[in-house]
Amino acid sequence: MCIYLNLMILIKIIRGFISAKFGREVMDRVRVDQANKLKQDKKARQWVKRSRWVLLKNKDNLNTQQESYLTEILNMNQDLMTTYLLGAQLKELWRCESELQAKNLCMVGASE
Repeated sequence: MCIYLNLMILIKIIRGFISAKFGREVMDRVRVDQANKLKQDKKARQWVKRSRWVLLKNKDNLNTQQESYLTEILNMNQDLMTTYLLGAQLKELWRCESELQAKNLCMVGASE
């Protein structure tokens, strides 16, 4: 029984890592695509290109300057905003301790 429980915990952890990796890859792809769309506006393009770590960093760990930078990047680019919000919602789902809690979180998100 103990081995089974440990295996289930390990599977949950691995799934979390896999989904986090996928989330990073999606965010990077959207960020690069958006930067490529801004080839004519070099300053805006540099802003988007340099935003990787602030987009991936846990919001609770951002300093004031990083928070401001994140807000500006997300306000100027709808696709990055959408991807960022979906990533944040996915993190919340992985923090749920039960299926019921996850379903309730989805219901709250759907009603907003």
